[in-house]
Amino acid sequence: MAQPRRRKPRRPQEDRLPGWWKSISRRADVLGRLAERLVPAFEERPWLPFLLLLFPVLLLLLALVVNSLR
Repeated sequence: MAQPRRRKPRRPQEDRLPGWWKSISRRADVLGRLAERLVPAFEERPWLPFLLLLFPVLLLLLALVVNSLR
């Protein structure tokens, strides 16, 4: 028969980080890793960041044109 698991002792409340801080830092870690992967692509194609920044503007212009044609 298996032994019952011992519970891990919990950290004191003052040592624990709040949930919102954990979610923000987790997102920052993911964005940092994504940026590290994109640096070589940006070095090979210097126009790519400009295109990525221009993409939402082009979508907005397309939406305005479609809306005016209705």
